Amino acid sequence: MSASDAKNRDVVDPDEVIREVALQNGQGLLRDDPVMMLVTIMNCVAKAYDEHNEGLVVKYAGLLTEYRQFHQEAALQWRNDARDYANTALNAALDAARDNAAAVMSEGAARIHAMIGDSLGRQMAACLADQKKEFRKLEKYLAWMAAATGAALLAAALLALIG
Repeated sequence: MSASDAKNRDVVDPDEVIREVALQNGQGLLRDDPVMMLVTIMNCVAKAYDEHNEGLVVKYAGLLTEYRQFHQEAALQWRNDARDYANTALNAALDAARDNAAAVMSEGAARIHAMIGDSLGRQMAACLADQKKEFRKLEKYLAWMAAATGAALLAAALLALIG
């Protein structure tokens, strides 16, 4: 059945009404009976209602398509905004972690530098103290050598005078 056939077809079949009235009320109606005007009026109202509803269906189908498209675009925009926000938050967290790691590494390097400096300072101080002890020993040795050389020279000069 085509759309034009459906529009031309009566909603209430007059022959069916005549048959039902005869069965239930025992009264016979003719197609030209004035009460059949109500069936005609009802069919006209039903057709107008159907036509109006078809217009609404077309109108609301278009609105529904627009509504669906709007919400799909909004959902896509929200997804993109959420992705951008997540990327921004992730980058900020990575930057903060990188800055924190750099600060921790810098602090650790400063501590290691201080520890090495302290250790080297103690080692150099110990080395200098050892060298100072060795120089004192060497000074004593050189003083004894100078005294021995002086005694030998004095003995040689005395021998040269005596002899």
